[in-house]
Amino acid sequence: YRTSIELAKEKGSFPYLIGQNEEETKALREAFINTGYMKKMPEDIREGVLAHGIRNSHLLTVAPTGSTGTMVGVSTGLEPYFSFSYFRSGRLGKFIEVKAGIVEEYLNSHPDASADQLPEWFISTMVLSPEAHADVQCIIQRWVDSSLSKTVNAPKGYTVEQVQAVYERLYRGGAKGGTVYVDGSRDSQVLSLKAEENNFEQKELFEQTNEEAEGEKKKVV
Repeated sequence: YRTSIELAKEKGSFPYLIGQNEEETKALREAFINTGYMKKMPEDIREGVLAHGIRNSHLLTVAPTGSTGTMVGVSTGLEPYFSFSYFRSGRLGKFIEVKAGIVEEYLNSHPDASADQLPEWFISTMVLSPEAHADVQCIIQRWVDSSLSKTVNAPKGYTVEQVQAVYERLYRGGAKGGTVYVDGSRDSQVLSLKAEENNFEQKELFEQTNEEAEGEKKKVV
């Protein structure tokens, strides 16, 4: 934030904090530094924004990398691993079993350990309750000025009322948004705990059925 203020001195503030006149500019900046997040900033940063503005409207976020990070073995952002052993859906609907690299690395470093009895800090997505997922998001949101990406994973059979309760929990906790995904609620999903083939028919984007093709011919004059 201090660097962004220095950049504002050099190149100007982002437009929202620049009014038509000095009085309007001051009012915009006072409103900005008195938002919920900026109220918690050190006083020198708040004073710097008031005097010079700030170059960046937002500086922090958490990207949506849960599924992609798990699949390619990199950071999963705010998401825990979906599972340390899971099945990934291929393009043809077949499932491929995948072992999380972090587990293999741990087992290589601890020969006496077992994949079936990992330490308690190996927490996967479906081990956490939906309420715990929501609470994690709300806690991290306190330290992030932009919104952040986090999915609240719920088990199969989760009811509409339970989903509503999770969204209300997110709202009360200060989350700027929220996503709830109930396991098995779609015909197909990229990651799964069981090797069950996707139950859906795939149609190419530009593929025409015989009936559609005949219809197009009839339209031609």
